[in-house]
Amino acid sequence: MNNTDHLFQTLIAATSQAARELQFQKKFLESIYWGTRPIAATPYTTVNVVVPTVNQANTVDIGGGPIQPHDLAHSSYPVTLDRHLSNSFVVPTWDQGRTPLDLRTLYVDAELEGFGRQINDVIASMATAANFPNYSVIQGSGSDSFNRADFTAAWANLAKAGVPGLEKTHLITSVDAYANMLADPNFINQYIVGDSRAADAQGNAKVRSLYGFSVDYDQQLQPYEAGKEPAILFHPYAFAGVWRQPTPLDAGGVKETTLNVFNVPIQMQVQASVKDQGWIIHYHAWLGVAPARTEMATLLQTA
Repeated sequence: MNNTDHLFQTLIAATSQAARELQFQKKFLESIYWGTRPIAATPYTTVNVVVPTVNQANTVDIGGGPIQPHDLAHSSYPVTLDRHLSNSFVVPTWDQGRTPLDLRTLYVDAELEGFGRQINDVIASMATAANFPNYSVIQGSGSDSFNRADFTAAWANLAKAGVPGLEKTHLITSVDAYANMLADPNFINQYIVGDSRAADAQGNAKVRSLYGFSVDYDQQLQPYEAGKEPAILFHPYAFAGVWRQPTPLDAGGVKETTLNVFNVPIQMQVQASVKDQGWIIHYHAWLGVAPARTEMATLLQTA
């Protein structure tokens, strides 16, 4: 095994470990609907993501007559494969012998964290009133905080629209609003939320589910209006994401592998560089994200 082989195996271990040691929440990454098929599409082209839908009119009363089959019609949403995210750095020659823990701590943790934040930011930046206009932004009654009535109104919007499986929906808000909820007796007191939920809130800073949906925060969700804290309640189908399976380079001297780190296949490539007197490490991924079932998301903001 040459030095490049040794470094490559070390980096695979470091990358796998780093995926479990990341810092920001990046809740949007794990909460949206990702197309499950590898998309063999040319970069910057538009692909259609099929999102399940229900058509009541497909069921008819045939009485004693013959059946009335209909053509299948799927709701598909165009998503452009327009993001080619790349992060490359050099590991100096004298660093090539480090252990996976050393490489992870000094390099991989920070580089992958930045990569993950960039993907998450692509999604979080789409949580806007312009992208989800089906409902008026719910104006919360609290200053920099929400109360249970605000979330009830959000729940009602989605329930009236027949959003499937409200237990699959996610409420994501800002850090400040979430912190204020952790100080609100209506979310943390045992006599209101029960023993286990009160213990989770007060011991682990975790607001448990409300009305069936999960409650969390994301550092990258931006305000809809200056001076107000944002929140969004949405089903995964509200956003559609696609990714393209990375194509092997198959070039001489390049070691490469693909790892699924953020619900997206990320290709890692390693090559020795005489110019840089070290090894170039490159992480990259092709992906696209767009609003899809816009009736499945409702926005809130504080007073």
